[in-house]
Amino acid sequence: MLEEEAEKQNIVVDESEAEKFTKQMRQILEQSSDEYAIQFLQDYLSALGISENEYWNQYAVLAYKKALKISKLKQQFFNEQKAKTKDVNIDELQKAWEKYQKDLVKKSKVEFIQGSISEERK
Repeated sequence: MLEEEAEKQNIVVDESEAEKFTKQMRQILEQSSDEYAIQFLQDYLSALGISENEYWNQYAVLAYKKALKISKLKQQFFNEQKAKTKDVNIDELQKAWEKYQKDLVKKSKVEFIQGSISEERK
């Protein structure tokens, strides 16, 4: 739903941006001494039945592409809120973001229900 909203607002993340971010995340993990994170990834790969390279080159790029779109949408939302209210703090921004997400869910449910009713009438 958030990814769709980002696309509606013409927020894009191209492949090269997603690939660059994925490489950065891979480097961070490879340089990490966080045994839990490393083991979690290994268990995840094992459950998927894929190699580490397959994960980073296929799965992670798509996941980060989506995450980056949502991150850009959130940043755009925060910037709009800051422009409306000069002295807004991070807690207020976060509450407004949560309300925005809930409103999107309500809107999508209404559109789905209306779409279902329209289909039934045909």
